[in-house]
Amino acid sequence: MSAHIKSYVGALAAGLGLLLPALAHAQQQQDYRLAYSKAEDIELFVEGAGQDTWCMPQLKLRAMHGAHSGQENLARLMPKLGALLAQQCPQAQRADWRSLDPAGKLIANGHSLASSGWQLVAAAPAPQQQAVASSEPANTQSDGSVAVTTSESGSEAGSSDAVSTTGTVQDQAPVTAAESITAAPAADASPAPATTPEPAPVAAQPVTEVAVEPPVTETPPAEVVASTSSSQPSGLAAFAVGGWQPPTGAQQQALHATLDTMQDQNGCKIVSRFNLGDQAAYMTLQSEGLTCGADGFAQGKGRLRIERTDGALIARTGDIWFSHGIPFSRSVERLSVADIAAVDAEKQRLWFGLGSDRATDSHYFLRTQLGYERQIGIWQVDPRIDVLTGNTAVFRQADQIRLAMDKALGMLQAQAMPDAYQASVMFTDQPESGLFVGSDYGAQEHQLYQLSASRRHNWRTGQGQGAWQYDLRQANNLLFRREARQAEEQRREEQQRAQELRVEQYRQASLERERLAQYDALESLSSEGPAALRKHVERDISYRPDAAGSYSRLLQGGEQPLVRIVRVDDSDGKDAVVDWPYPMRLSGLEALEEGWYWVSGTQRLDTARRDDDGLPMTIVTVAEGLAMPCKEAGCADLVNPLAIARIQFGQPDWTPEAARQLVENAPKSLW
Repeated sequence: MSAHIKSYVGALAAGLGLLLPALAHAQQQQDYRLAYSKAEDIELFVEGAGQDTWCMPQLKLRAMHGAHSGQENLARLMPKLGALLAQQCPQAQRADWRSLDPAGKLIANGHSLASSGWQLVAAAPAPQQQAVASSEPANTQSDGSVAVTTSESGSEAGSSDAVSTTGTVQDQAPVTAAESITAAPAADASPAPATTPEPAPVAAQPVTEVAVEPPVTETPPAEVVASTSSSQPSGLAAFAVGGWQPPTGAQQQALHATLDTMQDQNGCKIVSRFNLGDQAAYMTLQSEGLTCGADGFAQGKGRLRIERTDGALIARTGDIWFSHGIPFSRSVERLSVADIAAVDAEKQRLWFGLGSDRATDSHYFLRTQLGYERQIGIWQVDPRIDVLTGNTAVFRQADQIRLAMDKALGMLQAQAMPDAYQASVMFTDQPESGLFVGSDYGAQEHQLYQLSASRRHNWRTGQGQGAWQYDLRQANNLLFRREARQAEEQRREEQQRAQELRVEQYRQASLERERLAQYDALESLSSEGPAALRKHVERDISYRPDAAGSYSRLLQGGEQPLVRIVRVDDSDGKDAVVDWPYPMRLSGLEALEEGWYWVSGTQRLDTARRDDDGLPMTIVTVAEGLAMPCKEAGCADLVNPLAIARIQFGQPDWTPEAARQLVENAPKSLW
């Protein structure tokens, strides 16, 4: 009987042992996998939520840290997660979070608010748990499936840290998957949990890699700033250079829309440009060799081919490299669609943001060029680093140029291409004309500096080794060329202005010579008396009995010029009344006082009004400023050579003495 009881108890215990992990897995399946950051080695879940129900004003988050991840990693990640939430769940305003180490033990808990940039606010420190998590990760009791997840995260984080810290992967020994897997299950005597894979959490379509989300505009907490100083910034910071600043919101969405997404035979996503023509519905994408990341996008080295549904091979590529689904001609890491900072007008070039440096007022980009292998778009990488900077004075001093070059090459190595062994660097301060252009033709006029660099590399592995080398004597210093060009343009402008001045002097001197000739003619005419001069200050219509005269044209509703000496003796409504040399009205000049005037303007006939002789009334519209009062009766003071000359020239201050002086002072070369 006792043997049966012992057997029953053993079976019950074994059943519970299997049931409890299953219940735990079922609970985890109810959590929604929101994001995964390879760079920070953190996986984020919304607890108690599904794919369609996770978005809410207050989120309950669980942060699962990898072997090389701590609270400083979460502090860097949360503001970037805020950028993701702003797009996918804008109503989220608060997140209550808890951090768990690889063994599932609590590291810390707290909350983050959208209003404070999603910065961490810890509820209370947990020093004992942190000590245990950091000192005894291998001896912690854990489910075997958790150990597998930890080993994978640790491997990725280890290799990433090796690259971002030193840039020479071969000198470090990152944690391997085998080491992590064998260490964790040692404390568990039961083999069942270690061999049972953990069911994949419910994931979005696609799972977002938040490490490459838009730039963080808020300042991280003080304890994080020390460890994330601007030596290796992630993403582009929100400040403007040359009138350009990193895209946000709708601008980012427009940039993302320049690429298409296709899935291979395994459902893994590839993001690029595809030229499939009218038969796109019959095309399928097949892949070889690549791996599919946790976010559902292609990673690593592989090949692609396009097959038609009838089995025909349409296109295929050689070896290409994927980063978050984007195919590149060379090995590129970490970059994703979220890092696209700009595209040219023809959509043939993409600029991926590598980072920013406020101290030097600079943004750093990796430029890529679209190339097709048949119908499959591959982004060609030289690599070329484009730097938008507001600090132009740097390129006058060799030591400062070296600092700028080292910074740019460090950005490339840390953020995208740790194994690069050759690169070209271009600096500009003019984004629209010197940077984000579809062709380099003419762009150099708007750039500052160009130089290529290289370093030793392993021909077998293609990995760069050692420090970058470059020769400043081989550089193309476009700043000095620009300044020389600007100086030359200024000299040409000054020469042009001098030439224009000479032409104007010639024109003015010629004009004054003509005026002096007219004045001398008037002086000669004055000897014949005032009547001879009067015809030079008056102009009126002529009357002819036939229908071809000026008066006839006035009767038909036309207008004619008029220049006369007149006498104003009254006003009529808004008009001044003229009684000499014949009745007329000066339109709109009712304010004129009685007296003699010299007027110039246009005349017409008003057939509805009649003068004393029963003729249509002459209506004069005087040109602005050309109703000049006279000092003497009959404007005798105007009937002299100087007054007539001033009227004819339209220069009330003109004198023959000044005119002769101008002609005498004109350069003799003009004549």
